[in-house]
Amino acid sequence: MHNAKCALSERRDNNEKSIILVLTALSVITSSAMTNMPVNGNNGYVTACADGDTSPVSGELKTEYGIICYTIENGEVKIDNYYFDKSDIPEVTLPTEIEGYPVTTVAKDAFFNEKNVTGIILPESIKRVEDYAFSSDSSSSLRWVRVENAELEIPQDSRPFSGDITLYGKKDSTAELYSYRENLSFIDYETKVKYGDITGEIVNGEIAIISCDKKAAEVTIPEEINGIPVTSINYLAFGGCQDLKSVYIPDSVKSIGGSAFINCISLTDIRLSETITEIPAYCFSKCKVLMDITIPESVVSIGDSAFESCGYMERITIPESVTIIGSYAFRNCLCLDEVELLNHNISYGLAPFENTDFIEKFDFSDGIVVIDHCLVDGRNYKGDSLTVPCFVFEISPRAFEGNTNLTRVIIDPNVKKIGDSCFSGCTSLELAKISGDVQEIGSNCFSGCTALDWVKLPDTVKEIRDGTFDGCISLSEIFLPAKLEKIGKQAFGSCGKLEKMELPETVTEINSEAFKGCAGLKEITIPSAVTELSSYCFSGCSGLTEVTIPANITEIRSNSFSGCTSLEKVTLHDNIKKSAFLLSVTVRV
Repeated sequence: MHNAKCALSERRDNNEKSIILVLTALSVITSSAMTNMPVNGNNGYVTACADGDTSPVSGELKTEYGIICYTIENGEVKIDNYYFDKSDIPEVTLPTEIEGYPVTTVAKDAFFNEKNVTGIILPESIKRVEDYAFSSDSSSSLRWVRVENAELEIPQDSRPFSGDITLYGKKDSTAELYSYRENLSFIDYETKVKYGDITGEIVNGEIAIISCDKKAAEVTIPEEINGIPVTSINYLAFGGCQDLKSVYIPDSVKSIGGSAFINCISLTDIRLSETITEIPAYCFSKCKVLMDITIPESVVSIGDSAFESCGYMERITIPESVTIIGSYAFRNCLCLDEVELLNHNISYGLAPFENTDFIEKFDFSDGIVVIDHCLVDGRNYKGDSLTVPCFVFEISPRAFEGNTNLTRVIIDPNVKKIGDSCFSGCTSLELAKISGDVQEIGSNCFSGCTALDWVKLPDTVKEIRDGTFDGCISLSEIFLPAKLEKIGKQAFGSCGKLEKMELPETVTEINSEAFKGCAGLKEITIPSAVTELSSYCFSGCSGLTEVTIPANITEIRSNSFSGCTSLEKVTLHDNIKKSAFLLSVTVRV
């Protein structure tokens, strides 16, 4: 009986033992008859001494988790033990009072090597803890203790907290000082919270999960902790939890950070929040035994390498809400054979299903891979000339990156979008003809195409993005769109063989370093709609001899024409002096 164990703490001999047992039992029966009442909100009852008895008396309090054994002495309660009838309890808060008496002390060895609870909260009423009260070894389940009394009495020579335990307390509290003395982890609970194996950070009245105990096997994230909503999971929060098998994420969580569950090699079961809109980059990468996951219909984007190397995954359904699947999203999912795509207008990154059984259904013999009208991979294309098939509407980022076989490419009129770095590093590419209704050409699309000599862009393109032709050192002729509006940073950087550039009058913006290092450029007329010349936009154009600046220019930034050593003729409006172009400072007109 727990009651006998709690009550008989002092014994002298067998006769005294019998007397004490009888007296205690009578006291308990009397108290039970007089005070059989719920205490402190627990779903249980106490059995203790009747009012007016000042001698130490033991009793029991039944709670939802088990039975608390305690002693009442001098009007205060000491918790002697807590017998749990459940396991895997995330946290337990000790009561502040029992039978009207304040709970002030936790006895020696009370929770020594606890095996059922992850965390224990000590309310402010608890003023002292005795030796080894919360000590543990590697077999203990206890991971943390929250101390709410900033002046908790901890005797100098005692060790009430020891082992692999994190203390949560107030800044500059005795708990914090003790943690330094014993080399324990300490967290200020006014900015961070603990629940079971997880730690959260309070930001703007919401909780973000920031970490998880590496020994955790099953985690259920609550919708709120201490009344504060849990709304996000941070970058790497569960990363490397190699014993983690199951995770439940409530709908209160609206976002998950990149690499949140990377390398959780034992993870087999996860429930995702139905309010998240993105599964970010590397989120479940290397979760190698994750076989099945339901992607909520709220998800719009699946990031780069989100499920890379989930080797046991066999099937997945991509809901209609998903419009973007990033590069290598499912790469090296070796067993992935069945992918149900409910939306057939998805924008794909590079090789999202590389090295899976599924992609073999879409791999053409010439090395071109097309999924749902999107050309996702052409890096292994062996031919030297390519006309993009008429059924392709989009080319993924980096689709032909580094392909050194390709010398000529013609983009079919049906293509609407060409991704970032699509032909980057295609060092043998000499000609690119982009026709039809292409509306978007990604940044760095042809960067590093050192053999590229001739390019024709369709009139539907309104922007040449950052680095589009950067490093195309052989480019000598380009036909710009008639309705071009914007030229991005380093768009034509180091295109040394460009001698003449006729910019359409529709151009309104020329960004920094747009033509930097175009040493062969001899003449340029800046369209009248441009109002500002950005820093270094024509820097290093050493062959430039003539520039016409329209009257609408209101600002010339520093070094716009630095290094233009051959500049001889500058056509300006009356309010600008020629010397302004030669200064290495910002000039306002």
